[in-house]
Amino acid sequence: MRQAVPYWIVAALIKLESGVEQLRRYFTNVDYDCRYTNVYHFGIQKTGSVWIQSVLCDLVVYKYSGLLPYRVRGVRRRNQMEEVQFSRPFPQGRIVTKLYISYENFLKIPKPDNYVAFFVLRDPRELVVSWYFSTRDSHIVKQEPDRLLYRARKQLRSMSVEEGLYYCIRKFREKGKFDLLRSWGRGAVDDSSVKIVRFEDLAGPHSVQRFGELFKFLDIQIPEPELEDLVYAYSFRTLTGRRPGQEDTKSHLRSGCADSWRYYFKDGLLEYFENQSEGLCAQLGYD
Repeated sequence: MRQAVPYWIVAALIKLESGVEQLRRYFTNVDYDCRYTNVYHFGIQKTGSVWIQSVLCDLVVYKYSGLLPYRVRGVRRRNQMEEVQFSRPFPQGRIVTKLYISYENFLKIPKPDNYVAFFVLRDPRELVVSWYFSTRDSHIVKQEPDRLLYRARKQLRSMSVEEGLYYCIRKFREKGKFDLLRSWGRGAVDDSSVKIVRFEDLAGPHSVQRFGELFKFLDIQIPEPELEDLVYAYSFRTLTGRRPGQEDTKSHLRSGCADSWRYYFKDGLLEYFENQSEGLCAQLGYD
């Protein structure tokens, strides 16, 4: 269905959904005001960005923060480490979601004095597998030959799974994806305004606790019963009807499993990944 629906219809539905959200917020009382002027959500493709964005845009989050969502559209770049320039600050009183930029680029964007941010990390091996299946099968791709994803899809569909994964690993290095992850893993360690969270924790069996810790850091004070309902509403099981680990490679929500890479990374592929990523997993704390 994602491929069958024309892109302009998808864009129109997103715009309509945003309008409905604004109307619902108009009739919603704010029970708690976040002490931060802005909250920033950073990540990289396949770290559950759209999923987490949906959580942040939920009415419950607004009710217990008073912050409106501000969705950021992606910027096409040859390399993920290229600087994205923002000529003026984002509107105040917003949760700015989602930004795919390096930690060094984050330091340069105009921000209010009182802000907080978080970056979502994921096992780079799982990122490669997820990007492979998403690019090959499920991601909405405009039928324009000059687009990277259009060309990548054609190539991946002409390859075996193993060949395709080798291709994806090369692309991750060429496009600076490994470097972007490394920039946050190194740069944000001592930054008290930034929290690094793992996708595996937010999507895992202790997701309520992990989301609670994240919201506490962001000063979004959601009472526990409503937090449990919120996390359940956006859980893998609720959204797909499948158990985590029950894989559907045609679905954009493919697996919900933290280590499906173990099934695909055999022998030489794992060694090739380690060489191309220059030991990134160990640097990020993924054994």
